[in-house]
Amino acid sequence: MTEITGRCLCNDIEIVMDAEPLVSGKCYCSQCQKSCGGSSASVLVFPAQAVNVTKGELRFHDSLADSGSKVGRGFCPNCGTPILSRLEHNKDILVVKLGALDKPESFRPTVAFWTSEAHDWSKFPDDCIQFSHNPPSSEA
Repeated sequence: MTEITGRCLCNDIEIVMDAEPLVSGKCYCSQCQKSCGGSSASVLVFPAQAVNVTKGELRFHDSLADSGSKVGRGFCPNCGTPILSRLEHNKDILVVKLGALDKPESFRPTVAFWTSEAHDWSKFPDDCIQFSHNPPSSEA
C-alpha cells in the first residue's frame, strides 16, 4: 500500500496515513460547513493508528457536533488549514480533510452525511450512499 500524505498551506504541518481509508465522504452538517468554509466537508475516515502527524503540531478547537457529541477539529496554528477531526465517542478513527491531502483527486466520495442540512443546490453522486443525519452506528 502506498502512503497517503498531506500538508497544510504553509507546509508547517505534514501528515502520513499508512492505511487505506475506511470511508470517503462528504458531511453537510452545519458544523462542517462552518469549519471548512463551504457547503460541506470532504473527508476520509482512517483507523486512528494509521494517521501520523510527522511535522509540526496541530492546534485543536473542540465543539459540539450537530449530533451532540464533542468533536476536536485539528488545524495548522500558523495558516489555519483544517487537517483532521477526532471524535469523542469513537477514538478508534480520525477524520482527515480531503483538502489537506497532496493528491485529493485520488478519492471520490461514496457516502454523504447530514444531507438534511445540505443546501438546496447541493448535488450528490448517483452511487453515493446518503444519510439524512448520521449512519445508525455513528454519533458524529
